[in-house]
Amino acid sequence: MALCNSPVNYLMLVNVVNVTQSKVSEVSAARLTMLLKTEDRRCCWPSVIAATLCFGVVVLCQYGRSSSAEPWSFIPGTGRVPGARKVEAPAALSVKCYRYRELRATNTCCRMVDYAKDNGSNILECATRSGPGNVGTQRLSSSSLSEASRAKAAGTPTVATLTEEALHVKAEGAGGQHWVFLGDSHIRNVFEILVKRIAGPRVKYRLNSFEKDEWRDVELIFEKGWNMYHETIDVVHLDVPLRLTFYWDIHHAQLPHLLHQWLGPPQRTPSLLLVGDSGTHWIVESWDEKILSSLMFLDEYQQQLRNFSRQLSRLARHTAVIFKLQDHVPLGEWFRHNNVVTDQFNSLAREWLSGSGVLVWDSTLPLANQYVQQCVKHHRQTPDNTWKCNDVYHVGYIVIEQYADMLMNYICNRFLGVGDKYCLS
Repeated sequence: MALCNSPVNYLMLVNVVNVTQSKVSEVSAARLTMLLKTEDRRCCWPSVIAATLCFGVVVLCQYGRSSSAEPWSFIPGTGRVPGARKVEAPAALSVKCYRYRELRATNTCCRMVDYAKDNGSNILECATRSGPGNVGTQRLSSSSLSEASRAKAAGTPTVATLTEEALHVKAEGAGGQHWVFLGDSHIRNVFEILVKRIAGPRVKYRLNSFEKDEWRDVELIFEKGWNMYHETIDVVHLDVPLRLTFYWDIHHAQLPHLLHQWLGPPQRTPSLLLVGDSGTHWIVESWDEKILSSLMFLDEYQQQLRNFSRQLSRLARHTAVIFKLQDHVPLGEWFRHNNVVTDQFNSLAREWLSGSGVLVWDSTLPLANQYVQQCVKHHRQTPDNTWKCNDVYHVGYIVIEQYADMLMNYICNRFLGVGDKYCLS
């Protein structure tokens, strides 16, 4: 059979040769699917069909040997971690439990608590009730504040000193809540909403650039745009056992180290880990190489999932671990192509995390789709970023506020005694 000069056919045949020489796990099924969907009028379709059949035969051969294969073989849906259990997404985070109309998500499986009211008081109540004793036993003493800070005049921003050990006792050690958010600006936006809801004079924050153990009034963090923060952000409440940490980690490079740190002695695991799919960064960084070349990062992304899935599964035995799928975004003229590739990222994440014990959060996706459709039609922009259609990489806070409520209903409802008609984890 003659081969034509189509790069699609060539790349597919290279994949087949590679897979026969190594393992199916080294070939991205998503990449092959994308190649099959790629339009190329010069494509020699008999070669494509032959390549696909060869690929199928190799997959069947590998499947026949699956009993002796390593647990990480690329066999979607089998679960790659020995002894792992399949966990259904809870009602607060599952797309199956929502009706989406006019940019509002209504849960049809259970009632939802409004965590935006009363300046986040129910979030603080959640953290207080989650720990032993009452809030008085969790309060940091005044000695945690520097003398210089207490000497400042009223209204002057306060700087607190809080050691790592005191911080550990404050949150994890006190049986309270330490919520960790890791990813890009999409995850940081959810983190931002929660910080805004609990903000007050007894809430402090720190950045990597601060002096060791130095904490500042959280109001100061809002003085410049959140899009300027590309680093680790720690927020702690001085009276409530609650700590929130955001790690800027767009390619999940820090995640393996953090997982090793949390799982190793002394085991200090957070009470929540929310990891975001940062597919947009992979797409944008590779897009100038066009669709065929940019498909390479799907393989890189799959390798990344392979590298940390096992540790995520181990952590999920001790901690609520959530992997948030990537939303569609109004990415200008590349809008349609970007979202097709985003779906491939999400499919890979679902496959690799299946059976791992990690919760896959997908209830945000229809909201993001509706937001994008509205931006395409009306291109709205508001000063408070409720709508920000000028931002082609993010959705507006009209939907992010709802994301935060979904997450809080999963984390906190069980501590508030709201009754079994509400969403309970």
